[in-house]
Amino acid sequence: MTNQRTPLDSSKDIAQFIAGLFPYKVAKLVNPPWSRDDSTSKEYKGNFGKTEVLEGDASWIEMLEFGRSYHHIGAAVLDYCILNKNSRAFVFFSLENELIEKCIETLAENSNLYVIYAVSLELSKKGALNFIELCYGNKAFFTERYGRRMARERFVFSTKAFVIFYELKEGVEEVIELKAKLRHNLPAVTFDRRIHGTDGVEDTRYLAEALTNPNTLNLLNRVKVSRHDRVFSRYPTSLRFNPNVCVDGSATMELYGLRKSRDLDLICLGASLEEEILAMGFDVNNGHYKGLPFSHEDVIISPYLHVSLFGMKFTSLATRQLLLSFGPRSAHASWANKKMRDIKSIAEFTLNRHSIRVGPSGYLSTMATQLRLVFEFAVKRVMPHLPSGLAQMLKSVNQKLTAKLR
Repeated sequence: MTNQRTPLDSSKDIAQFIAGLFPYKVAKLVNPPWSRDDSTSKEYKGNFGKTEVLEGDASWIEMLEFGRSYHHIGAAVLDYCILNKNSRAFVFFSLENELIEKCIETLAENSNLYVIYAVSLELSKKGALNFIELCYGNKAFFTERYGRRMARERFVFSTKAFVIFYELKEGVEEVIELKAKLRHNLPAVTFDRRIHGTDGVEDTRYLAEALTNPNTLNLLNRVKVSRHDRVFSRYPTSLRFNPNVCVDGSATMELYGLRKSRDLDLICLGASLEEEILAMGFDVNNGHYKGLPFSHEDVIISPYLHVSLFGMKFTSLATRQLLLSFGPRSAHASWANKKMRDIKSIAEFTLNRHSIRVGPSGYLSTMATQLRLVFEFAVKRVMPHLPSGLAQMLKSVNQKLTAKLR
């Protein structure tokens, strides 16, 4: 690999490259209403041509040129992919930029193809495993063990990936043929499954909602998740991909692998939807946001305040921290202690001192935290029944561990 700069080195370079190859075939997205303000009517001088006005619908390239945030652009892309049944995606696993460019040029030769969005990803090891889960986790053959094997086969030299979302204007029957053309660009010794194409709109939605929300990408790079985890499996199937519902409360802590939640609470838009959720036996926490600078409507609508994964929205960890710090006090006697424990856990997560989830089996703490918990248990429960010398040794070790982790 060379160190020479390529057109895929940054989001703006990618946009320039796509704009040059697909001058009339870049999809116009729905500009999210929550993000519109007075600035949307101002003129701007784009890098792709004449002075234009960003009003109503715009492409992701125009939004990027106008200075819209990745949250804003991602929300528009996700809306488009959910509403458009012909939306699909191609994924390039750890391929050199030169090969990806050849593949994009091959796509440009297809007259029926419209580009929706393109993104380059830098993933952690956990992020790579989660990305495999996003791409293949709904297949009947998929298991956690098989997913690790697939990750080794696809992420060979790095944990980078490039994803391009597109739309076939004349249907989806050409996807298999197009995938074969793309794989023809690969050297003979390269595993051809390092180019993956989504088969249907549901697969595309799973990818789009995760890759277009920076909060979700941060989660995927930090915590190992599975669609079979309890926090996802107890969510009502009828509410999947419902944009007016968001999981709230301690389930966010479970999503981030910090602790298990007792139940599943929701926030929603609309009285009829609230009645439907209450009839299912779930609590609706809309009232918890009274007096805060943002409402439950803001959390549901704005991608700045939530995480979107597997067809579900969750309040982000930062939103949960704000709610715990400034939200209304609960009537439960144990609320104050639980609130402080959760705030401490969120702070430790931010500092990389936290518990990590391992698949659907539960939680595995970091070694230091695990030892600390064991010694705390010994000090409080076991030590009174031990010989004094052993008890004193356990107490001394516990104090040293606690002091080191503070």
